[in-house]
Amino acid sequence: MTRSFPKDFLWGVAASAFQTEGAVNKDGRGQSVWDVYAHTPGRTTNGETADIACDHYHRYPEDIGLMSGLGVGAYRLSTAWPRIFPQGSGQVNQRGLDFYDRVIDLLLHEGIEPWICLHHWDMPVAVEEKGGWRSRETPKIFADYAATIARHFGDRVKRFAPINEPNVIPWVAYNVGRHAPGKQSYEDSLQAIHTLNLAHGYSVKAVRAEAPKAEVGNIVSLGPVRPHYDDAAHEEARILGDCLWRRVTVDPLWLGTYPEPIARDMEPLIIGDDMADISQPMDFFGLNHYNPVFVGPNKNTTFGVAETAPPTGMGPLTDVNWVVDPQAFLEQ
Repeated sequence: MTRSFPKDFLWGVAASAFQTEGAVNKDGRGQSVWDVYAHTPGRTTNGETADIACDHYHRYPEDIGLMSGLGVGAYRLSTAWPRIFPQGSGQVNQRGLDFYDRVIDLLLHEGIEPWICLHHWDMPVAVEEKGGWRSRETPKIFADYAATIARHFGDRVKRFAPINEPNVIPWVAYNVGRHAPGKQSYEDSLQAIHTLNLAHGYSVKAVRAEAPKAEVGNIVSLGPVRPHYDDAAHEEARILGDCLWRRVTVDPLWLGTYPEPIARDMEPLIIGDDMADISQPMDFFGLNHYNPVFVGPNKNTTFGVAETAPPTGMGPLTDVNWVVDPQAFLEQ
């Protein structure tokens, strides 16, 4: 039996501002936590930074030309929070808005539908210094940023997503300490989980208020979690790992609850109507799938569990040591 995609299926590509734009000191852009992290010795491979990256800031016409030549139907870009608000909030940087105006207008000219992800991890340093995802004030600041983007681009952009893979930030940035801001703290990780979820809910409402005809959804990395070894300790690690990797985002957004085994630890962080604010109705569900995630006990992490290298013989592997496993798509 031959199967094909529907005629109206939209093929697209996606990128993050920090990984592609470069021009980190251009036209009033402020510093992000990833600028600081990448310039900290020992944090990145070969000390590499994104100061230039793909130079998309200057070469976006060429990049969009490549998309057009490939027949791409949509491009999900992320707007750089520190390019719009160099201090995280307050005065808008018009030159930042102007850049995305040029990108979006050219995309539309080429028949490519622009989607906007509001945040792909490049938090302004000014916000991080006030607590970042450890502060309940950050979701309010983020919602103001979301409202600004929706108000300015909502006449041309019809689909928005607040945060790229919010589940990754507590797991990798606060549990393992391998992403910006590179912290390891149990309490901070729990707070970041809740604050990121609040930021999602607040920004969904902000976008709908400013662009009522637009669709709003989410983007979550949902590769299945597997134990590295088949024993009781690794199965326990898998249960906790699955909770921390996937369900801390999916359950609150869609069910309005936090999952076991961390539900009790999350209770002190929930105030008033938080869970109702978080679980806003959404128009689409963005599922990023890369690979199955193998986990095991790890006493050097805040939760005592961490991702492991794939078990021997699992191949083939990608250049970053991820297993290529199409069957993983079928796992719940």
